[in-house]
Amino acid sequence: MAFPLFYRASVVMFYLAMADEPQTDIMINAALRQGKTVCVPRLRREYGLMDAVRITGLDSLRPGRFGLSEPPPENEVISPERIELVTVPGVVFDCQGGRIGFGAGYYDRFLAAASRAVRVGVCWSVQVADKPIEREPHDILMEYLLTEKSLKPCRP
Repeated sequence: MAFPLFYRASVVMFYLAMADEPQTDIMINAALRQGKTVCVPRLRREYGLMDAVRITGLDSLRPGRFGLSEPPPENEVISPERIELVTVPGVVFDCQGGRIGFGAGYYDRFLAAASRAVRVGVCWSVQVADKPIEREPHDILMEYLLTEKSLKPCRP
């Protein structure tokens, strides 16, 4: 929460963690207490597409597709261009900012439109590869990696 880029951001997006992922609830609640506009993903009907949807608390979330929590349909969709910092889950990350997700491209498509957002990959330290991972032209690199041990800038 003391990360200067987080502190200065007024519109932030967090993923909603699955059971085995680093949890984001504490960060979400802290951002809400600080008066930030907080968004979380809501998957669209179209495969591979998601929206950033504003929440005012975790109590309004409901079960969604793939066993993920999501905000209700009436919540405001926030334009990706407004987001200043976004946390991104993944299966594997490397220190250069490369990321392997879950294979559907939701975050790569979304991040391409969120051009102002600082991209923070969030994972367990065992998910950080020793060597660069293969990238495809559409892959969007992370700028920082946050693990249970540290927050480090990525080195391209």
